[in-house]
Parts: sequence; structure tokens; C-alpha cells
Amino acid sequence: MKRHSPSRSIFIFSTIFSIWTAFGHEQIQSIGEIPRKMQLHCAKNPTLKPFLFTDLDDTLIKSTHPLGWGSDKWFSTMYSHLKTHNIKNPLDIIFGVVTFVNAFFADQATDEQFITKTEEIVPKALNSIKMERIPVFGLTARTFILKDFTQKYLNDLGIVFSRINNPTGEDIVINEETAWKAIYSNGTIFCSGNNKGKIILEFFDKFEKLDTREIIAFAVDDQAANLDKIQQALQQKGITCVCFHYVPKETNPDFKLDSITLSWLNLIIRNNQTEH
Repeated sequence: MKRHSPSRSIFIFSTIFSIWTAFGHEQIQSIGEIPRKMQLHCAKNPTLKPFLFTDLDDTLIKSTHPLGWGSDKWFSTMYSHLKTHNIKNPLDIIFGVVTFVNAFFADQATDEQFITKTEEIVPKALNSIKMERIPVFGLTARTFILKDFTQKYLNDLGIVFSRINNPTGEDIVINEETAWKAIYSNGTIFCSGNNKGKIILEFFDKFEKLDTREIIAFAVDDQAANLDKIQQALQQKGITCVCFHYVPKETNPDFKLDSITLSWLNLIIRNNQTEH
């Protein structure tokens, strides 16, 4: 039986461990932890230019609608339901449903507190980061169709992102090669369901034109899968990346779709099966 030397065994273990931790994220329970954590990382990398990209839904803002409409869990559960029934392009359907729902209670969302901050400290934490001259951008999977509605209640909640130097002040398309284009609008990047990591890279290419070796990008999201994609895309381009996985104490692990949403989706599924 062939035996490996201790040094070879250590090397194999170290390789496996480095792969396992390659996309390790720093877990946080409060958005208020981010400024201090960023400060520590920036102190270790004083020559790098920092940027912060932060998710919106269930990270900075949350839905308190009785049926869960507009929450991340509502979105992801719809996606899983459609995929289970072999719907090829679930995002097309979901964005249609989301657009309808948001239009349904657009005028009453903040008045009836259907959309609130995840924590009261959110605006203060973001403002403290911007005070350090660090750009802070929203990074959401939402479709660009919802940009005006989204911007309205972000403003109402006191959440304001950094602005790029854009003399026209118009929205800028970051990627229009996919079915749902990604755009930049008033400090928020609407990924429209596209890979967040790739969209960040295209954002840098379009606006900043920086040497990737000069950047340290921070990202915060409540979905670890999104952070995996961000870290993988940025590290492949040589960009130093630090990800914060937002895991608040208040969670809803037993979320189920309401009967209204299910009836919409099942009608679409039946129509799709009839066509095929």
C-alpha cells in the first residue's frame, strides 16, 4: 500500500481547505456592522479603492405585506415552483407577476408600511460609509421596469445611494444582450435576474475604467448564492472582494406561497402544458 509523506498530506489538505473556503463570506446580523468591518479591510489594503454594492430586498428593505408579496422568499419560492413544473423561462413569468403586484399597491406601499427598512440603522450606516468618500451602490435582482417605484420608496425610507458622473442624468444600460436588460438608475443597478457578479464587472468596464488590481469591492446580500457569484466573477478578474452575508435574527423559514399567487402560477403552468 502506497503511503504519502506528511508534507504531501498537508499539501492536499491545504488545497482542499483553500477551495472550501474560497467563497467564505463574513456573516453579519446587522447592517450596522458593515462600516467597521469595511474600515478594517481598507486599513489592511490602503492602496485599493473601495466600492460597496448592496442588495435591496431582505437586506436593506423588506416587505411586511400580509401575503409576503415583494419579499425575497416570495420571489425565490415562485421561481422554484415554476422550475419544478418544467417552465423553461420562469423569470419572464415572475417579472410579469411582480410588475402587476407592485403596480397594485404602488401608491399605498409606504403609507401602509408594506415596505420598510430591515433595520432603523440602515440609512445611518450607509451614510457613514459615504462620508468616507466610498461609493455605495444598490445592486438588485429586480427588473428595470420597477425602477421608478423602487426609487420612490427608497427615497421615502431615507436610503440614498451614490451617483456616478453622468451629465445627462439618464438611465444607462449596462447589459442589453440578455432577455431582461440590466441598467443603472440613480445609484441602483437593476440586474433583472442576471448574474450579479458579471453585472458588477460590466458596470466597472462601462463607468470606472479602473485597473482591477486597484479595487477592493465589498458586497452585502442575504442570499449566499448571489455572493458566491459575485466573489467568483470578481476574483477571476483579479479584483479583491469581500462579501458580507446578511443573516438577521428575524427569519421566516416556513414561508409558503399564498393561494392568490399559486392560482396565478398554476394557471400559467396549465396553459403552458396545453400549448405543448
